[in-house]
Amino acid sequence: MTLMNQRLSFKRYVVNDQEFIYERKSRVRIRAPWGTSAFDAETARIKASSKKLHFTQAGTLKDAIESFQSADQYRQHNLRRRAAFQSVIDWLPYREAHTALGEIDAPFARRLRDKASRARGARFANYVLLLLHAVVSHHVEIGLLANNPTIGVSKIKLSKSATANNRRALRPPCGIIQAR
Repeated sequence: MTLMNQRLSFKRYVVNDQEFIYERKSRVRIRAPWGTSAFDAETARIKASSKKLHFTQAGTLKDAIESFQSADQYRQHNLRRRAAFQSVIDWLPYREAHTALGEIDAPFARRLRDKASRARGARFANYVLLLLHAVVSHHVEIGLLANNPTIGVSKIKLSKSATANNRRALRPPCGIIQAR
């Protein structure tokens, strides 16, 4: 069922007695129940953010990462950083990978960083943040986003007394022998 509200188009459907509402253009999920004041507040927020942001045709984080990987900016990174980026891309959870570009903000970056820290350690979490920053910066440069909300998100500090698992470098890709 498609609904129109203040020139915004919505997709509304029910799965297992749970209602899902998405704004079509930005692919932003609205979590508030239909017709409430919280719903109106979320639609106002989406409408305000859609004026600032330009969305690609396929506007998810996964699509943005694929676009970044095909750019010269990605190929300018050294092999070790590209291997770290690839491990982050392989780890990226489905829900976060299919997040609309318009939903990426500082709290999203912090949540993703903390999730990576719990799952794989502090160093990996910093690589997640680095990839997210690089992807969003690339889209700001080509004019698809107005600003980079990941700039203010801090890295996790690695203490000198941390365990070896948090201080070691990511494993190099197959075929590369690391000299000691």
